[in-house]
Amino acid sequence: MPLAYVRTLVVTRSALALRDGPAGEAGKARPLDERRLADAAVARLDVALREQLGKLRGLRVVPADAAVKPPEGDGQQGPTIDLAAASDLAETNGADAVLLVSVDRFGLRTAFFREAWVRAVAHIVMARTGEVRGPAYAVGQARTAPRLVRSGFMRSDEDLVSDAAVEVCAALVRGLERGDTAPFAADVRVAVIPASVPMEAVVIGSDTDTLDSPRVKLGTASERRIPVPALARQADVLFQPEIGPVAERVENDEVVSAMIGLGLTSGRLWSAGGPDAGAAASIGRAVAARYVFVSRVRAASVGSFQAEDGSESVGDIAEVVADFALIRADDEAVLWRSDRSGSARSHVYTPEGARRIRTSVQCIMDAAVAAFAHGRFALEEWMRGRRK
Repeated sequence: MPLAYVRTLVVTRSALALRDGPAGEAGKARPLDERRLADAAVARLDVALREQLGKLRGLRVVPADAAVKPPEGDGQQGPTIDLAAASDLAETNGADAVLLVSVDRFGLRTAFFREAWVRAVAHIVMARTGEVRGPAYAVGQARTAPRLVRSGFMRSDEDLVSDAAVEVCAALVRGLERGDTAPFAADVRVAVIPASVPMEAVVIGSDTDTLDSPRVKLGTASERRIPVPALARQADVLFQPEIGPVAERVENDEVVSAMIGLGLTSGRLWSAGGPDAGAAASIGRAVAARYVFVSRVRAASVGSFQAEDGSESVGDIAEVVADFALIRADDEAVLWRSDRSGSARSHVYTPEGARRIRTSVQCIMDAAVAAFAHGRFALEEWMRGRRK
């Protein structure tokens, strides 16, 4: 924990040390308006940091108007910091350490929503030993929906940048106090392994035959399954986790090549007890990814459902249960696990009666898409909880 044994902390002014261009666009010049908003993000972060750090029990914060030269480099190869200036600042203020914060990534994105994001990096320089603790990374994001009546968005870019800076502050303070850094805040690579899927789905029987072909009751000697090759064709795109604007997703072809080289398949990454963290981590290390996502369709079935009064069968319903996990390749730790289900029906109600809109196989595919969408939402909820 970077703030361990620190009782008096000098908080310098945050520095704006943007890279040449937005993420993935090195060398591209930034518009003046974007630079202005980045300056506003730094100013808002400065105010929020001094306020939030001052609320920590047992820590005295000494604001410093002077700014120490921010660290150079990516923070992981060993930052270059003006240790002499930091030590002098700590000695002058009778402090145990100096906090250096720089905003090195900033961006605005427009799709359906308008989004602003900020990434900050913090280091603690200990006064007596010159030890540099960190880096602690944090990413903040804020978005707004478009206006319903006229062009533009509900909130201004200035408001978005301010909210993103406040979110960065909360994450930085948590990281400095507890050593808890969000998984995708640093410049890391993330591998998403194709989902493990069955080639067949179980047919749950009923007295009324509404499936594409005959079926019998589940559990009998003639229990039937239907092939669902479409699941295998979509295995590499079923799960689309949100990893934020900083982390880099490894190309699927690179992941598959690594799996072939290691003699692993998606199915071998799961057992009855859950994911095989060691095997998944080995794939991550092979592609230089710090984090690895694994997923599977644990069960897929299709059967009939009844009308609300239970009097008649009005089609088929498919159900899919999926499992998800996030694994850190460095230490093979399982950071997040979840299971979600999805369903889809083959018929819809119309004034003229029930009407078929999907085949049984299409029904299973739609149920799988729903289950994996719920998995993505579960991941976002977990990430949101960590930020709070």
